[in-house]
Amino acid sequence: MLKIPTGQADAADTLRRPEGDPSLFIRPFTLPWKQEKDKESPIIAFRQVTKIYPLDSGDVTGIDNVSLDIFPGEFIAVMGPSGSGKSTLLNLMGCLDQPSSGEILIEGNSVRMMSDNQLTDLRLELLGFIFQYFNLFPLFDALKNVHYPYATRTGRIYDTSRAKEALREVDLPEPFWTHRPGQLSGGQQQRVAIARALVNDPSILLCDEPTGNLDTHTGTTILNLLSDLSRREGRTIVMVTHDPKTAEYADRIIRIVDGKVAGEKG
Repeated sequence: MLKIPTGQADAADTLRRPEGDPSLFIRPFTLPWKQEKDKESPIIAFRQVTKIYPLDSGDVTGIDNVSLDIFPGEFIAVMGPSGSGKSTLLNLMGCLDQPSSGEILIEGNSVRMMSDNQLTDLRLELLGFIFQYFNLFPLFDALKNVHYPYATRTGRIYDTSRAKEALREVDLPEPFWTHRPGQLSGGQQQRVAIARALVNDPSILLCDEPTGNLDTHTGTTILNLLSDLSRREGRTIVMVTHDPKTAEYADRIIRIVDGKVAGEKG
């Protein structure tokens, strides 16, 4: 399961603060290394990456000596049985874990060489996260859920224009913008979650079973939306899935078995 990035996991304290309290949001910042994407160079590169989790009962290897390249605009599906290392791979791509050995490069920059603040900046500016169970703030309406990461990055607490633009991009009708997650259907919640992932205009979307909690019709709608974001807007999408039919929407399928890349298709 994809970890929740720092900031979202601490929402309980945030939600208790008065609305409009500037302490809701941290300093605005930008990535000095963010640059125009080179289509010929990988946007994500793993070089002999291993992740080991030390446990009292014995070390567990999440992924083992994985090397791979993902290029700008690709739609990648990652498949494999439970416990194969799919979520570990996604967590490492999202800079939510550090490798035990090997090198991970995001837009040519070594993750290992980044400070905690730089990793936070990277997650806010370059990466968007989409979860199976949505992970929306239950006390925020749809608009506030989408606006929160934008305000966190820019410091623009009251300017919701970008959040509204993102909600229009995922075709959520305006009357639903003032609804809290519990008042929305599963498909509507996932649209809000995708809008939240898009609000900071990330280069990369990391999706952990984005249709796993949806019915077939709604899931197909969400997959068409993700496919359109890749093909029309050139966003790089990495999607973990158990479903072969879901994986068919991707340009390339990477299969993980026992922590290793067991094959590719596409």
